[in-house]
Amino acid sequence: RSQPCHQSVRVRPGAGVDFAVNFEEFPWPIRDNDFDCIICHFCLEHVSWRKTGAFLKEVYRILKPGGRAVFAVPNTEAQIQWLIEHPEGWDGKNFFESASGVLFGDCDYPENSHKAFFTPGILVQLFAGAGFENVLTQPYGERGTDMAVTAVKPVPPQGTINLVSTEATPQSRREQAMEHAVQPSHLLALPPGEAFD
Repeated sequence: RSQPCHQSVRVRPGAGVDFAVNFEEFPWPIRDNDFDCIICHFCLEHVSWRKTGAFLKEVYRILKPGGRAVFAVPNTEAQIQWLIEHPEGWDGKNFFESASGVLFGDCDYPENSHKAFFTPGILVQLFAGAGFENVLTQPYGERGTDMAVTAVKPVPPQGTINLVSTEATPQSRREQAMEHAVQPSHLLALPPGEAFD
């Protein structure tokens, strides 16, 4: 069995970045069917809603058949409900700052803004529209205002694929939410926020 490989992709080069890709220009300079698993942690909402479908089709293209896409994404519907129920603000911020940060991102640099609205139903439709099967969403994060999404690229009837999996004990909410992911032999990680640094 080959040694597990992890590659980190961001929009700009930097420490810990294996290569840089503009997530809104397609196709990405990555081979078809190259990764067993893609983990995208709070990245999709930073892609224009006009390009979300194309982004997911690229993820589909670079996943191997049987590969998994694992995403953490804001649930805008749940966030709005949280805002309605907490008009006093939270985390030491007033309501205006709290609500604006949740809905629109920190906006502390140009790419750090939210550009799309997601609900569980919308994400199931978007992933299915890109070709994925077995799309599952579940609440994620301490407030439940985010979602973990897992989806599988189907295996063509004439082929098979061997996925590498490991037994793991969840040690945090993040691991629990992402427990449906496989331990890949070849993993592409699109990290949170920093993907747009």
